[in-house]
Amino acid sequence: MSWHPTGEVIVDKRGTSLILSGRFNIGLNMIKKLIGPVSRGDVVIVKDENGEFLGEGFYEEIGSVGVRMLTFKDRISLDLIDERMKNALDMRKRMKLGNYFRLVHSESDLLPGLIIDFYNDIASITSTSVGFDARIKDIANILIKLGARAVFARNDSRTRRQIDLPLWKGKIAGEGPSDTIIDEEGVLFHVDVLKGQKTGFFIDQRINRISLRRYISKGDNVLDLFSYTGGFGLHAAVEGANVTAVDESDYAEEEIVRNAELNKVKINFIKRNVKELKIEGEYDVVIADPPALIPSIDRKDAGKKAYLTLNTKIMNIVRKGGFIFTFSCSQFLSQEELKGIVIKAGDKSGRNIKLLNGVLGQSPDHPVDPKHPWTGYLKGFIVNCT
Repeated sequence: MSWHPTGEVIVDKRGTSLILSGRFNIGLNMIKKLIGPVSRGDVVIVKDENGEFLGEGFYEEIGSVGVRMLTFKDRISLDLIDERMKNALDMRKRMKLGNYFRLVHSESDLLPGLIIDFYNDIASITSTSVGFDARIKDIANILIKLGARAVFARNDSRTRRQIDLPLWKGKIAGEGPSDTIIDEEGVLFHVDVLKGQKTGFFIDQRINRISLRRYISKGDNVLDLFSYTGGFGLHAAVEGANVTAVDESDYAEEEIVRNAELNKVKINFIKRNVKELKIEGEYDVVIADPPALIPSIDRKDAGKKAYLTLNTKIMNIVRKGGFIFTFSCSQFLSQEELKGIVIKAGDKSGRNIKLLNGVLGQSPDHPVDPKHPWTGYLKGFIVNCT
């Protein structure tokens, strides 16, 4: 599909103000007029009510988004997209992230609506943009030039379902299988970009999994809730802990067994919904990394109650002097709100708590654009309980 504009979009004063402040996503209700043949996914010229050029973007007309800006005062081209992806790769190389990383983190890398992860020589793309959907083969070709052996699409996310984009996944370019083995500071993980959750693995938690290890002593009893393929639990097991992992997914069970074998450790796996699990005994360290319990703003009150219930539950089972790693990946819950929930859970469970190491966040290959705060969705705390 062409990278040349097909028509023009005139935005109102609110839209103009957002664009001039560097915002990428312009609401459908801020569009005053379409000029020329404009269809969903087309590149369009964006102007203010006086006809002044503001930039170019994709005409989306999806959910509440009318236009996704890609340039301000410049013109869109495939060469420009290529340059932005190369710049993103150069930044990740400077981070010395090893053999897997997030290459493109949407607005933070000037490519709104696009997520790209690398696992060795496999690239996994997730799009929430009609414009990028229509040009996904162009993106795949750039990735091949950047070193990918194979490029896969994971366009089956909950976000796509919520905004009525078609759900699909599969190979776009290149050769070879969809799975590989990655190395995270000496801990090995099998990753399948077509079968796993999200793009195959939770790359955003890298720094927190590694940080966990300094809180683990040999012989500790560790509980890894919502374990998925064993990210936190495997790091604890490698340090000599006795690990129990809990997840309700068949795939998680299969993969955690495989990953334990890869690392020559043992993990006790319980296939259960954490909400329904009756937890007995005491643990030295508990990790709780649930899926987003607030998937949409209208479910915020219920989600906050769910976070409180979860954190109270785990504070009742961590031993005196033990540690909790608790997280939220919901963009609708702020750091301060999660902190308040943790404090309230401490009060409800009768525990004295200390928060260690400030606020935990996502790994640096998931940079945060302060103008688009949802790019910094992951937050967490290390809690010492007495």
